[in-house]
Amino acid sequence: MKDATNRKYFQIEFNKSKFGQGRKLSIFLKGIYFINMFGLLAGMIVVTLRQKAGHYTCSEITAKLPDMLWENGVVRLPGGGYEEMILNYPYFNGVYRQEGSHDRRPVYVEQNKFDGTPFDTEAPLPELQVKLGAKFMYCESLKAWVFTHEYVRKSKHDDSDCPWLLRSEETDVYDIEDVEGDWQIWAGVISNTKVQITCNECDNDADCNLNGECQKDGTCKCFENIDGVSFLGPHCEVRLRDECRTIVGESYNETLTVMEEPWAGSLGLLQSYNRPQYLYKGGIPGLNASDLVLLYYSGNRAYKTSTVFVSDITTGDTPVGVDFNWIGERGEQYGPFGVLYPWANETGRGYFRCSDPVSNSTSNTGRHLMKEGGFFEKYPHLLRHQMKKT
Repeated sequence: MKDATNRKYFQIEFNKSKFGQGRKLSIFLKGIYFINMFGLLAGMIVVTLRQKAGHYTCSEITAKLPDMLWENGVVRLPGGGYEEMILNYPYFNGVYRQEGSHDRRPVYVEQNKFDGTPFDTEAPLPELQVKLGAKFMYCESLKAWVFTHEYVRKSKHDDSDCPWLLRSEETDVYDIEDVEGDWQIWAGVISNTKVQITCNECDNDADCNLNGECQKDGTCKCFENIDGVSFLGPHCEVRLRDECRTIVGESYNETLTVMEEPWAGSLGLLQSYNRPQYLYKGGIPGLNASDLVLLYYSGNRAYKTSTVFVSDITTGDTPVGVDFNWIGERGEQYGPFGVLYPWANETGRGYFRCSDPVSNSTSNTGRHLMKEGGFFEKYPHLLRHQMKKT
């Protein structure tokens, strides 16, 4: 047993390496290690910087806020003090563009409703109010994405570092499109609601609703005059038929027509929330074509200049087929838009039809909305002006 256990099982000889050979191999292996380490570190730095610059998130989104009003919105004025205004959340619908970051996530800033460009933050005249966009951003203190505006507060005593008007459920997602679940909205009290966020970039023609072509830069180029139809919007989602470029009112056969200018961008049309604006051409007794009267969309309703009448809530592409209401008495006992008198006796009758022109205007605004001559002036209404004839 002793001999069996002490017997050699195998034998191998190791050649003695030459002087310096092992040291060179060690240096080579260490060099490979450090090259890999520095390569990975450089890659992480590049990814972090590109992520901070927003290369991996959508550069532009479209937001659709809930059809809710806050009747006693608190606005902090730039010169000091506060003012209560009516805040209609759908006024904030539209395009938001990525500008910078906050808490390591992108910030999306509201753009002009007429041409999708940034608001002019410098007033050319002292009496004009500065237009300032709202924001979607992430707040680490709330662990949530929020909708906020620099001058709007939940109360005069709201001095929080993240004065939200809408906030998502708690989340740590980097991309706002990945936010799931309900949002909370402030309208005097907190309630749950839905917020729709859509990236304005396309990967293929289907992202343009097959109404346009997806370009290499990720934008949709909408078709024009295809079988008498042209398309508007970031995803070519708005249809404008040729016969609806002019619309006709039911009462006086008054006419309104789309406003076209070479500098107006998409299709050369003046737009509001990606829908065409209409200019009064005539037909109403006592209202001249020389009076500047417009009909335009404002996020969830169609408005007449200086808001003399208003449509029912709609997501339609044009005013055709939508019920309209005259705005009557205004005051504290009435609704936020005043007393609404339907133009038609039958619900669903609509007022305008395609093929020629439209509508009518005048009136005092009384109880003013945040939109109307209010602090923001970013959803402008045009008052009735007497135009000089040449």
